[in-house]
Amino acid sequence: MYKMTLFVKTCSSAGVDRFGNETHELSEPIAVRGCMFAPGAPQDLPIERPEGVKIKATAYLPRGWAEKLKRGQVSADGKLWLDVVGEPYAYPRDMLPPLFPFDCVVPLKEQDG
Repeated sequence: MYKMTLFVKTCSSAGVDRFGNETHELSEPIAVRGCMFAPGAPQDLPIERPEGVKIKATAYLPRGWAEKLKRGQVSADGKLWLDVVGEPYAYPRDMLPPLFPFDCVVPLKEQDG
C-alpha cells in the first residue's frame, strides 16, 4: 500500500458577521503523512452527500484527523484544493485490525465558484 503526504487546511470559527451569521477561516496548510488519495468515490462505500454534489476524490487519513476536517480542505499537491464533504468521522476502533493505518475516509468535492 502506497502512503503519501497530503496537505490539510482545518476550519475554525472566526466569529460572526454583521448579520449575525457565523464565519469561518481556514488554517495554513498542514502536511499530514501516512495518507492515501484516490480519484472518485469508493464503489463499495455509500457516501451520503447533498443532492448534486459530485465526489471528485477520496482521502484516507491516519488516526486523529476525523474530528478536525469538518468544513476543511485537502490537497494532494498543495495547489489544487478540494472541499471536505459533510463531517468525516472515525471508524469504530473495534472493527479495524490493530495495524490498519487509516482512521477515516474523507469524500472531497471541487470548490464552488
